[in-house]
Amino acid sequence: MPTLEPGSLAAVLAWQSFAAGIVAVLVLVARRLAGDRIEPRWRRALWLFVLVALAWPFPGPAVATAWKGARWLSETTGGPRGGSWFGDAAATGRTLRWIVPVWLGVAGLLLLRLAAGVVRDAVHSRASRPLSSWRAWKLLQESKERIGLVRSVRLFVSHRSHSPRLVGWLRPKLIVPRRLLETLSDDELRFVLLHELGHVRFHDVAWAIVASVVRALLWFNPLLHVAARRLRGDCEEACDALAIQHGSGSAGLLGATLAKIAGLGIDPGSETESRLGSAAFVPTLPRDLADRLRSATGPVIARRSTVWAIGSALAVLLLGFGLPT
Repeated sequence: MPTLEPGSLAAVLAWQSFAAGIVAVLVLVARRLAGDRIEPRWRRALWLFVLVALAWPFPGPAVATAWKGARWLSETTGGPRGGSWFGDAAATGRTLRWIVPVWLGVAGLLLLRLAAGVVRDAVHSRASRPLSSWRAWKLLQESKERIGLVRSVRLFVSHRSHSPRLVGWLRPKLIVPRRLLETLSDDELRFVLLHELGHVRFHDVAWAIVASVVRALLWFNPLLHVAARRLRGDCEEACDALAIQHGSGSAGLLGATLAKIAGLGIDPGSETESRLGSAAFVPTLPRDLADRLRSATGPVIARRSTVWAIGSALAVLLLGFGLPT
């Protein structure tokens, strides 16, 4: 592994963040080249390589080449007193003495923000009540059977909820606004339930927790923020595809359901974009909605999607990860 003097925790974090950022770029390039040939569930899986890169100590060709390029740029532009930031241990040590407190301070604030989101979700969850509607319970059980989900999912209703929301990972609780139960048709409510159960099936809440903590700790790396955002979008599109596949409607049902929810005066922006340990049905930003509608109503993905996904995964593995030497 390339060394950044001094060999402190900050140096290790900087290196692992750099390697994960390069792997994120490889995933973005692979996604761009494959286009719509890869199903959303496989596009979602590609982002797991970024998390692996955070703990993998052996750089692949792309990471090593990028690191050498960074060293060359440092030596060309000149580090402290005309030297290199990579080779001047004393200067790097002086820099780290003020960088580390800044990093810890920002990371601590972001982690506190995540903790506050957990508290808000806990308060919101406690304010909900078990749903006694036979219609909703029947649709929930039917949806679980359609996707082959055996885990227990509790169904709750709330007057305070702004959107259907899945809370919790070990004991998932699905909270539905009462206004939606009174407004949505059976097909539309089934679509919402299938989508949220897809998050349970794919363990998206757990991955959201990991991604949120990584973003907080490595807040200085913009590539990891891009990766986390794309992962969240791919998770939503994968659940949409699952709901369309097992639902009783077409891709247009997604747009109709979202439009009806918006017509109720529900403000998607009132839900935080990314709360720790939960997943909301309604997107918080217009571009998220546009991406989901484009993915759902786009052309049917070819059957060779698995081949493209395996090829993309192999390319990322060969370029982004090395073997012990």
